[in-house]
Amino acid sequence: MLKALGPVKRYLIDALPADLAAGVAITAVALPSQMATAQLAGFPPAIGLIAFGAAMTGVTAIGANRFVVACADSTIAPIFASGLAAFAITGTPGYFALTSAFALMVGAFCLAVVSSG
Repeated sequence: MLKALGPVKRYLIDALPADLAAGVAITAVALPSQMATAQLAGFPPAIGLIAFGAAMTGVTAIGANRFVVACADSTIAPIFASGLAAFAITGTPGYFALTSAFALMVGAFCLAVVSSG
């Protein structure tokens, strides 16, 4: 985890304006996309906002990389929703519980991969 702080220690403050502009541009594109992806998976659009914030926070905490974007994928969301439909009805508390458990398992897998390398 401390290894992830290396880029913060070496950050050049002169790059801040360009980084802020890039962050605003990516957010302007990603937020509507994440809201639509949440709807494809059977969730309210607000869940897409939460997923985007959580993914960006997680990537930042683990170690930022200018080539990595972590967010929900609109291609996988309908496949994910149809797979979970066999276990719970979309929009029910059981569906939300299953998706939460799946998200935590994927997060744990990602942490294991990052920490092994």
